[in-house]
Amino acid sequence: KVLPDGAAGNREAARAALDAAGVEVLLGRSVDLEGPTIASLRRVAMDADAGTAGEAETVEADLIVWCAGSKPSTRATGLGLATTSEGRIATNTMLQVRGTPDVY
Repeated sequence: KVLPDGAAGNREAARAALDAAGVEVLLGRSVDLEGPTIASLRRVAMDADAGTAGEAETVEADLIVWCAGSKPSTRATGLGLATTSEGRIATNTMLQVRGTPDVY
């Protein structure tokens, strides 16, 4: 799923926006970049696409964006910055760290 930890409405909106922009979303794969525009993908789990776990494919594109998870880094807790209950750095609508207006 896109944004698996997000609210259902956010997941649906994100997927609709990606689809509308013509972005091909490939889920459940490990990624080995072979260059800035070539990636080797290996299925690690079954997903909505047909295929078998372990099956490899090569993808060539103008731009490859690889994203993994939405869990915050634990490094933020040691920085003394305000964090949310989920452990993310707390920011305002301008992405300034709360309580530290010179940090974005």
